[in-house]
Amino acid sequence: MSINRILADLGKAVDSSSTGDFLNKEASGAEFNPVQWSDINSAPTILDSALASAIVDSAYVQARQTGVGSGGLDSATAIALIDSDYVGARASTGGSGFTKYQYTATANQTTFQDSDANGNVLSYDADYILVHYNGVLLPSADYTATDGSSVVLGTGADSGSIIGIAKWGAAAGSSSGGAAGIAWGGDRGLFGGGRPSADTNVIEYIDITSPSNATDFGDLTVARRLVSALSDATYGVFGGGRYFDVIDYVTIASPSNATDFGNLTNTPFGVGTCSDATYGLFAGGNDTTVGAVSDIDYITIATTSNASSFGALTSTRYYAAGCSDGTYGLFGGGLSGPVNNIDYVTIASPGNATDFGDLTQAKREHGATSDATYGLFFGGMDTNSSRINVIDYVTMATPSNATDFGDLSAVRNSLAASSNGTYGVVGGGIDTGGQYVNIIEYVTIASPSNTTDFGDLTAATYGMGATSGSPS
Repeated sequence: MSINRILADLGKAVDSSSTGDFLNKEASGAEFNPVQWSDINSAPTILDSALASAIVDSAYVQARQTGVGSGGLDSATAIALIDSDYVGARASTGGSGFTKYQYTATANQTTFQDSDANGNVLSYDADYILVHYNGVLLPSADYTATDGSSVVLGTGADSGSIIGIAKWGAAAGSSSGGAAGIAWGGDRGLFGGGRPSADTNVIEYIDITSPSNATDFGDLTVARRLVSALSDATYGVFGGGRYFDVIDYVTIASPSNATDFGNLTNTPFGVGTCSDATYGLFAGGNDTTVGAVSDIDYITIATTSNASSFGALTSTRYYAAGCSDGTYGLFGGGLSGPVNNIDYVTIASPGNATDFGDLTQAKREHGATSDATYGLFFGGMDTNSSRINVIDYVTMATPSNATDFGDLSAVRNSLAASSNGTYGVVGGGIDTGGQYVNIIEYVTIASPSNTTDFGDLTAATYGMGATSGSPS
């Protein structure tokens, strides 16, 4: 085939609508002769933009949209399928791409953890990371990465070497019945204990996906207020209370009375709680005999037993509120002031807490919940013992100060919150007139805003514990 024909075929493939001369020789003569499309037999059948436009025209698109039985995927159908809930659920699974961390090594450094060069705290699921040394991918035999929060090289790095860690997400919650990427919660929200007129043992529940009033679930083993709660999506655990060291639990999918789980190391109330779906943490509190404590207790949620010592908060306090992203547990605010600081721990690694940052203001008696990314702190009481309606939030993988998220519908303290990974719900509390309320409100955790009405508790009360899990 001549060079003329080759180039002409190329030109036809690039633009099937071209006509006339493709190549022209100069007036003085040149290597190529003029080529007319009429000179080319069997023009190439490559599907270029012009040919595609001719096939996929407006009539074709309309036919696809309004096909037999209205089965086509038109714009309205697409919006109905791919709405904000769908996008939020896909984004919060952690499976939508890589998260990268970068560390600059000191001489012979082997362990890389906590904040990287950009202030992002390392967290990962085992077997879901790639580790690079100066841009070279390391085989898994050259490092250990099993605890979810550190990577340990088998051989110390040279000074100034760049250690890059990239993680991608497993579909969190798939093994525990959780929803929207959290393994420590689900679509059924529980509220337990509290004080309507006297200390109560009532547990009630809601479907977090459907705003409505709460329904009776069963009873705690002991009536008490200022109780705290957590979950592994299967079991809901309620611990402490004024003044009890009791831990009891329920199977979230089966409304019934609670069963004894064990005991805390102290007899505290106003305890901050969180979970990673394996371990449940109880932090701080006001003990019957010694007052405010800094102790952090932990339990293995699937195994009934007494709590064990985990470590300590950075200061003694009670009425702190806790939340988790599945790797880090955060405890914000509390009364020994009150305080505005937020502490954090790696839930899988017992030890003392580290400073994370500050809330937008000092507060106590507030509620907290989270999805797999953001931790929210609702309402409470400030340094002047005034009730507030402020909602703060933090990105839990990045130690920093909190940012304003929005407001509750009214000021209140001693409220309780939980989440299904998409929506955060908050219920009960004491309002500005000192009256107990039965209000339940909610927010979309990924979208800062004011709360929206959800429904009502079975009674106006304060001092409940709230958690969530799978309804089946």
